[in-house]
Amino acid sequence: MNVIISNAKPEDAEQIQKLYYETWVDTYRNDEHGITLENLQYRYRDTMSEKSIDWLRDFIKSKIPDNNKYLTAKVDSKVIGVSYLEKEIDHNRLHGLYILPEYQSKGMGKMFWEEAKKFFDLKNKTILEVAVYNAKAIGFYKKLGFIDTGKRYPEERITDEKIVKIPMMEMNLPPLL
Repeated sequence: MNVIISNAKPEDAEQIQKLYYETWVDTYRNDEHGITLENLQYRYRDTMSEKSIDWLRDFIKSKIPDNNKYLTAKVDSKVIGVSYLEKEIDHNRLHGLYILPEYQSKGMGKMFWEEAKKFFDLKNKTILEVAVYNAKAIGFYKKLGFIDTGKRYPEERITDEKIVKIPMMEMNLPPLL
């Protein structure tokens, strides 16, 4: 499988939105925490709207700050993963690393991480947030050297009358250089 990781392009917006929807529903549904498929479908009901896709297309085209990077992983022309990176003065932040379920556990996350390391200032710590029940992602990040900071908080992901809070945790990677 020939995977290409590169900067997101405006024409990727529709595929990225579809990927977000599929991965969010797969990742965040959790009976124990009362996060149902219905909650997630409701929250992300506008993901594929023309307005959302146009907003993302415009963001990719002209609004990504210089200290940020929006990456896609593609097989042929299909977007199979996305990652959003931010480099601040005193830390790096991995805002998301989402890979379609059928491509997970095949080295895509590690490929994204190698690209992120080229962009980040590794003299600074790198921070990320992950759902406390996402054992697969937590295990992946631990293999990369991230540690649980102990910080927990709910992140409001579902809005309007179907509010559900996803319990999140912070992990960080100490400076590497």
